[in-house]
Amino acid sequence: MIGSRDCKLEIEGDIRRLTCPGGQGMETSEAKRDRGNYFYRFHPEREICRSCGIRKDCYPRANTQKGFSVKKEYFDNLLLREEMTKKLASAKGKRRMADRSCLIEHVFGEIKEAFRFRRFLYRGIEGAKVAWTLVCIGYNLRKLARPAYW
Repeated sequence: MIGSRDCKLEIEGDIRRLTCPGGQGMETSEAKRDRGNYFYRFHPEREICRSCGIRKDCYPRANTQKGFSVKKEYFDNLLLREEMTKKLASAKGKRRMADRSCLIEHVFGEIKEAFRFRRFLYRGIEGAKVAWTLVCIGYNLRKLARPAYW
C-alpha cells in the first residue's frame, strides 16, 4: 500500500505542493479545519490517475477517489524535518540512533512484553494519562525492587 510518506512535499511562498508517488503534482494554499486540527487537502485529477502505473496500489477499490491530507504542522516543520533527516543520515547520527535503541527502546519493549500493555483501555487524554502514569510507576517500582549489580 502506498502511503503519504511516499509523496514529495514542497513549499513555495504561500503555495503548498504535493507530488504523489505516480508523479502527479497538486497545489493548495489554504489549510482547512477538521476535528480541531488544520489540514492541507490535495485532490488528484481522476483522468491522470486512470493512466497511472501504480493506480491499483492507490485505489484498492475501483470506484474510489484518492485524496491526500497533510497536517498544517507537518508542512510548518518541513525544513526542520529535512535537516534532521540529513543529520541522522550522517555517521554521527547513525551512532546516536544506535545508542538510543540500547537506552530507550528496551523500556517500551519491556512494558509491552512484561506488563502486556499494548493499548489503552480508557478513551480521552485524561484517561490515557492516568493509565500511562500507572504503567510508569509500576515499571519504576519493579526496577527499584531488583537488586542493582554495580
